Amino acid sequence: MSGKIEENMAATDSGFPEELMRVRDNLMQKYCAGDVEGVCNNYAEDCTFIAPGKPVVNSREELKPAIEELFASGLTKLMIEVEESVITGPEWGFSRGKVIFATEDGTPVINGRYHVGYKRDAQGQFRIYIDVFNYPE
Repeated sequence: MSGKIEENMAATDSGFPEELMRVRDNLMQKYCAGDVEGVCNNYAEDCTFIAPGKPVVNSREELKPAIEELFASGLTKLMIEVEESVITGPEWGFSRGKVIFATEDGTPVINGRYHVGYKRDAQGQFRIYIDVFNYPE
């Protein structure tokens, strides 16, 4: 992926589970809109969020300041390119791929990799249960 983030938004997702792609799409939409609450609502109440050089986040409540910190650093755009995504049973799903955080004008700043585990909530919706991303220094 190169160029501005908007140039990369047309990545194909054919063959990946629609339920998981909806979570991914909603996460990107809420992030790019600057909607911290909307971003956090994609995560399970008891989620774990692991970002390079940051303390491990262990709940949706703890996630909000971590997302606000990303916005405050000028990283206001998000692109997630799925390379593999699977639902492994009635309660669980997994995805992995590439992640880009970019500035408001779409210039990529962080090009990294991610692995996400999903679990169904009490309403039967998949939420992000564990989110781990990393990028080269």
